Amino acid sequence: MIGARAAVAGVFVIALLPVGAAAQPALDATASSTDAAQPPTTQGPMIVERVHSGFLIAPEVKATEFDKRAKPLVGGTAGWVAAETFFIGGGGYWLPEKGHSDRELAYGGVVLQWFVLNGDRFGLSARGLLGGGSATLPETVTQIVAPTPVGRGAPPTTLQPRTVTTTVRVRDDFVVAEPEVNARLAFSKNLRLALGAGYRFAGADWRRFRGFDRGRSDRLSGATASIGLQIGG
Repeated sequence: MIGARAAVAGVFVIALLPVGAAAQPALDATASSTDAAQPPTTQGPMIVERVHSGFLIAPEVKATEFDKRAKPLVGGTAGWVAAETFFIGGGGYWLPEKGHSDRELAYGGVVLQWFVLNGDRFGLSARGLLGGGSATLPETVTQIVAPTPVGRGAPPTTLQPRTVTTTVRVRDDFVVAEPEVNARLAFSKNLRLALGAGYRFAGADWRRFRGFDRGRSDRLSGATASIGLQIGG
């Protein structure tokens, strides 16, 4: 009896073996089709760009208000650009008609500039100059001249004191602060056209410390507009 049952069980196990073998390839085929349906995962290439630093020189021409008149200025800045973001250097400007006019102006100082937007073709920056300068302005001087006395025994004179007005040239030394906003357009990697607008604040006599003179400051201060080239950086 036991032998018969063992024989039946053996036959049953042998019958199930083909069914298990057939099921395994079916499962493998299902997994393969699922993997094929999913798109492959790809990772984009890593782009590494070098941040540049370097020396920058920027010759400029300015139009400015000076002594309530429109005047030209020439000059520029030179210094170091750090990580394409910050500039530190010096700059100076002067009237090109020096020696041929009764009005003269020259100033300069430390220049700091922050490149707010620094694209390949277009950029924006904020710049400031802090320093000192010297100017020559015409001043009108009025004097009262007493009559010349006559000799002893002469009849008394009826001449009245007279007023004499003359124009003199007065030199002023001053401190200056000139904030400015700049836009630039790149021609190439190391050559850019720069346009700027700002205002020159000129104040006290920095050598004699005479204090702030509003009238003199109004004559020395004025709006500025500039055009120039940025080379290097």
